[in-house]
Amino acid sequence: MGSWAHVYTNLGISETAYIALLDRLYWSDQLTQQQIAKRLGVHQRTVESHFKKYKIETRPYAECNTSLSKVADLTPRQREILDGILISSGSLESTTVSARLTYGCKEKGTLDLIRSEFLQILFSPPWQSKTGYWHFKSSYCRDLSEEKDRWYYTGRKAIPSDLTITPLMLQWWIIGNGKHVNGAVELPTKRFGKEGIEILRARLADADIESKVTSKKITILEASQCQK
Repeated sequence: MGSWAHVYTNLGISETAYIALLDRLYWSDQLTQQQIAKRLGVHQRTVESHFKKYKIETRPYAECNTSLSKVADLTPRQREILDGILISSGSLESTTVSARLTYGCKEKGTLDLIRSEFLQILFSPPWQSKTGYWHFKSSYCRDLSEEKDRWYYTGRKAIPSDLTITPLMLQWWIIGNGKHVNGAVELPTKRFGKEGIEILRARLADADIESKVTSKKITILEASQCQK
């Protein structure tokens, strides 16, 4: 079969199915060749050479234009969850017209749960770092740029002034950073800065959540308030 065959045989599919897979990932799912390589567990040059071998048409270099970018089209529920993810361990990476979510956590099951909540978004296979944490990245979506602008308006991640704390958002914040202590829930605040902490203090009050807020942590006095 030769060296060309090792990729699709390792995937357990035929050469014809492999060609169709490359075409779908590139054109239907709008992944780049680099993202496809990561998805398949091979070097990017391997994917590039296979595109040439199988004569798969490629996009122009400026492939990240608006007409080709996917959209996440988030529901209100998903926006609440995304806020909980971003206020904890999530990050957004962007190009000039789109952005993607990256996330790391202790439990691989958390990544599976995120995937199940955002079915319209593609995610890379999870990988485990040397620290033992599990990570993945989503595909780039045009409308996630709006969330990037909202959360990174200072040039680095910061608390948006329009943030709303809901029970669902709070649950995902706790999943990412929460610690249960004697019937209360503690959430770190060190990286939010004075302005961010004041925003959080006000938003917790708006949500009628009894808490103590310091420069180091937020303590939600009744853990049951997180399940309203």
